[in-house]
Amino acid sequence: MLYILALVLVLGILGLLLLVLLKPSEKPSSGTIRYVRRELLTPTELQFHARLREALPAHLVAPQVAMSALVDAVQPVDGSRSPHQLRAKVSQKRLDFVVVEPASGKVVCVVELDDHTHDRAARAKSDRARDAILSSVGLRVLRFDARTMPSVEALRDAVVTAS
Repeated sequence: MLYILALVLVLGILGLLLLVLLKPSEKPSSGTIRYVRRELLTPTELQFHARLREALPAHLVAPQVAMSALVDAVQPVDGSRSPHQLRAKVSQKRLDFVVVEPASGKVVCVVELDDHTHDRAARAKSDRARDAILSSVGLRVLRFDARTMPSVEALRDAVVTAS
């Protein structure tokens, strides 16, 4: 009888120990990364996207396109940069909108919607570098200021002129 009581006590202690060890932590450890959901487009981008679609009903207007979907980096002949350095120029960049001709899949142009953050010198330099990369592969970039939202007609005219 004493043996059974000791066995029940040992099993009870082991059970409690397992519960404590397997219980999910209340707070993340210092190395844990937390993720939060983001919306694909801001309210301003949503409004601009709607205008672009209205201006270009025969085209596909794709928002938030990875630049790497349109541009591949090629190793320079002199081998001066590693493939990783080359990919880094485009791998983490997104394009606000890409206008596509649906029948052919041909990119008509890239459309960027610039807010006040594009006024900063560093951001303007980054924009010029991005535009140069896109231009080097034959893609036209149209930039519009979000503070002066262009009309449907102005968007249509700009894209027609670009194509």
